[in-house]
Amino acid sequence: MKMEELLDLIEVQLGKKRVRASDHFINDLQAESLDMVHLASAIEDRFGIMVPEKILAQAKTVQELFDFLTTQTTA
Repeated sequence: MKMEELLDLIEVQLGKKRVRASDHFINDLQAESLDMVHLASAIEDRFGIMVPEKILAQAKTVQELFDFLTTQTTA
């Protein structure tokens, strides 16, 4: 998975434009908990990676979520 693929998915799921790796889900993207659950579902559908609720709560930025996802694809 590439960062661009994740950024594109987040833009679609959250209805945002120009999402960056450094964006904070709450402060920059105004994502609520339900948005994050929908995003996790979309990630599982698109990339086949399950994102546990604990990771959703811990990942504050797009980069942090990407870092988790890349550890799952190489494991």
